[in-house]
Amino acid sequence: MTEFINENEADFPIWDKESFIKRLMGDEALADKLLNRYLSIINEELDSLTQAISESNSHDALHIAHKIHGSSNSVGATRIGYTASLIEAMSKVDDLSSTPTLLQKMTHEVAEFKNYIDAI
Repeated sequence: MTEFINENEADFPIWDKESFIKRLMGDEALADKLLNRYLSIINEELDSLTQAISESNSHDALHIAHKIHGSSNSVGATRIGYTASLIEAMSKVDDLSSTPTLLQKMTHEVAEFKNYIDAI
């Protein structure tokens, strides 16, 4: 797994709001709608990923991690997106050995992201 680790991942912001709003051409109403949708489904996606990993199902883990990776990066949740990309890469080579640790990390990152959003 070490070949996938970015030593500067702590540099990723909890939320890259500026890039998120910029991708939406400044449409803050749309940003609020998309962010609320993301927040309403991320736990369900995390549960699905947990199940796929617990069943050693690399195929499903790959697809779910890819979905989380994309949606997280789209809303600026860069830490979650990065961790999802690691799980995605490991699932692609059918190596789920370190994914439980990454899944625990992602669960913490999701909670951290939600707390950050709630606080602003």
